[in-house]
Amino acid sequence: MIHVRIRCAMLIFALIVIANVGNADPGKPIPRANQWALLFGVNDNFSIGRLSGSTAAIMVHVTPRLALRFDVSLSAQKISDENSITDWSAALTKDFDIQTSQIRTEFYLHALRYRLSESPFKLYFGAGPYWGVYNNRIQRKTDNISETNSDLRLGISGLLGVEWFAHEYVGIFGEYQSVAAYIHQKTVRDDTQNTNVDSEYRKQGVQLFASRVKVGLAIYF
Repeated sequence: MIHVRIRCAMLIFALIVIANVGNADPGKPIPRANQWALLFGVNDNFSIGRLSGSTAAIMVHVTPRLALRFDVSLSAQKISDENSITDWSAALTKDFDIQTSQIRTEFYLHALRYRLSESPFKLYFGAGPYWGVYNNRIQRKTDNISETNSDLRLGISGLLGVEWFAHEYVGIFGEYQSVAAYIHQKTVRDDTQNTNVDSEYRKQGVQLFASRVKVGLAIYF
């Protein structure tokens, strides 16, 4: 609830500021054909950042009603954790060196349909293909045990939102996204100390992912 209030206050503040900068030329249709835009996410602390985890998001209006939007998300991190566990019954302390590496890659392509009207508020909806790859590897160097989880995701993403064209080159939008994806997951566990426990598991299925409402900023050029 607190985050919702912050987002509402942030949106109202942004609308007031941009409205004072200037309005769009009423003689020009908005959005226009062959117009490109960079998309950014508006965070709860009023800062401008990536759109819902996207590394890059760009959109082009093929016509005033039809737009193509491409989002790519790339992330990687490596975490090292060293700790020790004490077995008081055996009066032993065992040290653990655990390293975790994660790589995530996602691509979205949406074909968006805008409902044009005299109002600066434009309703839009659309859908398109989604592709994602997740890799997570956990390695315990102390006892030479490693586990690797790999996910391949293929599906369809849908968007429903409203964009306010406050200026000829500035739009503020709010949208809801959901993704239905087929997931193929493989888990490989490797124990070099005991080859009898080496194993590989596979599972697959269809899942529905729904995100919260996102607020974003579109800069047209």
